[in-house]
Amino acid sequence: MRNKIKIIPLIICVSLLILGCVSPVIEHLEQGGAYTDNEQWDEAIIEYSKAIELDPEFAPSYYCRGLAYHGKGDLDQAIADFDKAINLDPDYAWAYLNRGLDYDEKGDLDQAIADFDKAINLDPEFALAYFCRGLAYAIEGEVTKAVSDFEKVTELSDDPTVVERAQQLLDELRQ
Repeated sequence: MRNKIKIIPLIICVSLLILGCVSPVIEHLEQGGAYTDNEQWDEAIIEYSKAIELDPEFAPSYYCRGLAYHGKGDLDQAIADFDKAINLDPDYAWAYLNRGLDYDEKGDLDQAIADFDKAINLDPEFALAYFCRGLAYAIEGEVTKAVSDFEKVTELSDDPTVVERAQQLLDELRQ
């Protein structure tokens, strides 16, 4: 699942390039995406920071830097960047999802679930958000809610690996 999350910055950059929005900001995001793909977190952070310096109102730059901080293990800084991305773009479902993952990793399941809820409210077909929320519910012992979320994942996801894992978790929870 992390591999899919890591490629999102590159997808954002390519999408913007296709739309003809080539700019120095995008160039730094592309370079940061390449560093992120190679798990060169410090270099990625530098590139994303350069993009932020050029356009401090562009939410994807903070989002991408948050992913790099997450990769580096600096969850507090990752959360701060996801916060900034959300402040700039309150409908940024991926930022809520990744902030939720960081809260989950820090052990704050209530905040993680709140962020997964928000991501789902913004995009009711966001299978990965249901999957993450299902995991959080399972950890909390909320089996009925976890089962419901994993069932939703099997309905929505077109990724066979995610569907298979959700089905495995459903089988375990139903025992």
